[in-house]
Amino acid sequence: MNASVIEVLQQASSQDPNVFKPAEQMLSEWETQRGFYTTLYNVFSNYSLSVNVRWMAVLCFKNGVDKYWRKTAPNGIAEDEKEFLRKSLLSTFEEPVNQLATHMAVVIGKIARLDCPREWDSLIPTLIDAIGSQNSIAQHRALLILHHVVKTLASKRLAADKQLFEQLTTNMFNFILNLWNTFTESFLILLSQGADEPQVLEALEKALLLLRILRNLLVNGFPNLSKSEDAIMFLKVTFSRAKAALECRKTMMCREMQITSCEKFIIQLTKVMLGTLERHPSCYVELIPSSLEFSVFYCFTEAGQPFVFEKFVIQCLNIMKDILIKPDYMVERPLGIIISKDSDGPKDRLAYRGEQLKEEFFTPEILKEISSWLVTRYFLLTQSDLELWNTDPENYAVDDSRDSWKYSLRPCVESLFLSFFPQFRKQLVSILVELMQRYHQPVDPNDFHGMLLKDAVYHAIGLAASDLYDDVDFNTWFSTTLKQEMKVSNSNYRIVKRRVCWLIGKWIGVNFSGNLRPELYKMIMEALGPEVDLVVRIEASDTLKRALDDWQFDRADFAPYLETSFNLLFNLLREATECDTKMQVLYVISFMIERIGEHIKPYLAAFTNYLPSLWQISEDHNMLRCAIISTLVHYEKALGPESAILEPVIVGMIALSCDMNQDAHVYLLEDGLQLWLALLENT
Repeated sequence: MNASVIEVLQQASSQDPNVFKPAEQMLSEWETQRGFYTTLYNVFSNYSLSVNVRWMAVLCFKNGVDKYWRKTAPNGIAEDEKEFLRKSLLSTFEEPVNQLATHMAVVIGKIARLDCPREWDSLIPTLIDAIGSQNSIAQHRALLILHHVVKTLASKRLAADKQLFEQLTTNMFNFILNLWNTFTESFLILLSQGADEPQVLEALEKALLLLRILRNLLVNGFPNLSKSEDAIMFLKVTFSRAKAALECRKTMMCREMQITSCEKFIIQLTKVMLGTLERHPSCYVELIPSSLEFSVFYCFTEAGQPFVFEKFVIQCLNIMKDILIKPDYMVERPLGIIISKDSDGPKDRLAYRGEQLKEEFFTPEILKEISSWLVTRYFLLTQSDLELWNTDPENYAVDDSRDSWKYSLRPCVESLFLSFFPQFRKQLVSILVELMQRYHQPVDPNDFHGMLLKDAVYHAIGLAASDLYDDVDFNTWFSTTLKQEMKVSNSNYRIVKRRVCWLIGKWIGVNFSGNLRPELYKMIMEALGPEVDLVVRIEASDTLKRALDDWQFDRADFAPYLETSFNLLFNLLREATECDTKMQVLYVISFMIERIGEHIKPYLAAFTNYLPSLWQISEDHNMLRCAIISTLVHYEKALGPESAILEPVIVGMIALSCDMNQDAHVYLLEDGLQLWLALLENT
């Protein structure tokens, strides 16, 4: 069978559909035949065959494990064949191709999740023996496999499985920790002695794999970390190891060495901190000062800047944020009850200690310095932001990264900034008011850095709007300054104008006088004008939606601006080329129709004629079609029987949305049913 399988695997790796599709069909027929996975093993373990054939064999083997390895799986792999495969997979650790070695490690991890330790009690001892080998590649492959095995076993959540993993951790942690220290020291020494790059990277790669194993053992394998001296020692040393690795990264960059593995090593150390903070807060509490000192040095001092890279900064900021907002470190004070450090409950004592350590670290001077860095450095628009604004304004304006605070720098900075307010509101408010007073006056359009600073300060004041309610007279600020800034015609001032629109949107629901609404609507109409920068127009449309959504909204105040605003939004909808932009603007129009109701009838003619063509161009964008259907629901309710002009189009939309045989129904069904109901109510 080997020769036939090799030939079919070769065909399956072809780029020609006429060749690979029949091969895939043949492999699909074979996957339930007895002995097929033994044959696949023989293929991918034969180093003389082409990498493509072996790669395809590994992928087929992996898919088979997913589908047929469980005892309860229909057409499952026979027990005797599984026993043979378990032994064979551990017979050698010398796979020469890195990518294939990684895939095989993943496969072994999947099998271990199902079989270890009950049916595969030899797995861990065999790997430990191989890790002690003098053969460098065998040692690396065994570490790689152990990493994936530990990773999968750590993910099991049944009580019995967790107990087994805790036992595994008890037996293994000290061995892995000592080995990690050995290879980490080896990496540091080799680099300091100017060793060749391959030699340095080999030690670093093994230290990285061991660190990944340690992280899973530490976070998931100890019911109580404080009872393990090794675990506590490892936690404490992560800060010094991270500092040393950051210095090594700088050295490697100077020598033009590859730094990817070094950066991964550093990030893994921060993941150890974050994982322990999340899962073992009572053990981590005494590390709060070290964590904050470490993060503040690298993120908020000039001395730390030469060593950092963006992903590391994000991790450090997340460590700070998690410490600030973790409920375990926050004292609850219901109905004014004071919780003292002598409270009986362990949770109360932990919370008091956490708050105490934070307050001791975040002195007024440090808070002021951090706030200044956050606002005047991290909040500044970057060169890449401005380039995206110029080259692709729609994608810039409809940026989806705002919620990805764990992985993107600016959302992460925003999240950290807001995390200070629950415990340090008084100090932060004072700092922000001072910044506002310094930057609230109009800036020279030719002072580009000044505009970026103003944008950053306005950004901070918008984010903290609910905390500044009593300290900022926003109505006066709007009347005297913000309104005037929106009238500056210099094209450079678009940065400030866009931020002013955003800022007003943040404050509308916090503190904005109803008497100023007419002036606000007039300002928004001007910002929506066709000659205005596209990013400013899109932001202005969102501000208008917030104004319409506010509890103080009065139709009578808005009536004089209804026709103009609707036409400007409609023009923006037609001009937008990206479906995401069209969707955002369409939701504003939809909301306006919902809020205004039948009074919007006189202005809908052009919009009505445009909807069928918009539906056609959105064929590949189901979320835009959701927005169209949602808009039509409000359209039906606003126009009543007069909506009959669109009935043929609407019926087609409903048919598509509610057709369970269409893939799009997953997105459109709920809105389609609402549109159907609205149509029936008007019939």
